[in-house]
Amino acid sequence: MSFLARTIFARSNATRSRKEQAPKTRTPKTRTAKAQPAKTTTPTAPTAKRRGGQSSLLLSNTAQLRGGEPSTQQDAQRRAKRRRQAVRQFRQVEAALGRVQLPKLDKLRLQWPTRLALSNWQASKLLSLLLLSAIIGLLVWVHNDAQWFIYREDVTFNQLTYVDGDELYEQSAIDSWNIFWLSPSAIRQRLIALPKVADAQVTLQLPHRVVVDIQEEQPVALWVTQDGNFWLLPDGTALPEPEQGKVDLLQIIDPLREARTWGEPAQVNMDPATLQSTLAVATYMPAVDQIYFNKGYGLNFHLPDSSVWVYWGDGQNMERKYTNIIAAERHLRTAAIQPNIIDVRFDKPVLK
Repeated sequence: MSFLARTIFARSNATRSRKEQAPKTRTPKTRTAKAQPAKTTTPTAPTAKRRGGQSSLLLSNTAQLRGGEPSTQQDAQRRAKRRRQAVRQFRQVEAALGRVQLPKLDKLRLQWPTRLALSNWQASKLLSLLLLSAIIGLLVWVHNDAQWFIYREDVTFNQLTYVDGDELYEQSAIDSWNIFWLSPSAIRQRLIALPKVADAQVTLQLPHRVVVDIQEEQPVALWVTQDGNFWLLPDGTALPEPEQGKVDLLQIIDPLREARTWGEPAQVNMDPATLQSTLAVATYMPAVDQIYFNKGYGLNFHLPDSSVWVYWGDGQNMERKYTNIIAAERHLRTAAIQPNIIDVRFDKPVLK
């Protein structure tokens, strides 16, 4: 009986435990909809008209945050330029930092107070973290503050006579650049590439000043044409003669500008070979201050202190031509008949 009672009791307990473990089925309850308060419509502020992709209201708020002055289009363009420059500069910094090996600070031994409970290893790590944070903060400040960037009003060009300062600024390629990324030697190389600039001395002054002392290329001759007078630089570049023109320049009289360089429709310059030949003639005969040029005879001029006209031609055989002129002058002193023309374009001078 005891065995049978125990069996029955065990089965009843197992059945009860299964019922307790079985999931209870829940009957869905219908939720009563709660009464929601009626929404009151409040008049909304008139939406500001958008202009240039931004609302005028947002621009006014931004202007108030910046001290009450509206942001101009020039400031926006400058900030955009600075962002582009900063991205380029940070890429250069990342490339440079990849090649730099920082000194190990684990050998640094500092005696810290016992209250801090810091070991030497922890002290070196803390010092490295502080230095890194300071460097990052300094870099962020330098590359985001507008006072470190260069604009046209921050650049001064000294000793200018005929060269345009805006042209020099554009050639220097320093607009919107951070002053710490500028190289005086690189700026100088870009400036002396201009035919008008002989030399330049560049000085950088913190936080955002650039001073450039310009040495202009001096003209070597005056090109007299029917279209006006032009200063000629050593490479043949022709510049309109300024009002304060020089009176001691050699004059090359070429009314039709036949000595020009062909193939340059934008700017008509003199052929460098013709210019060098003309200067060579002036070197042989310093008394000659006016030299003419035309396609038929080349270079020609009056012989000083006489009415004789000299046909010089091109710049070939300069020494021989000068020797022939000297011989012709000796002949003229004793000749009964004075010629009008001395042609030295050939091997022997021709008197006409």
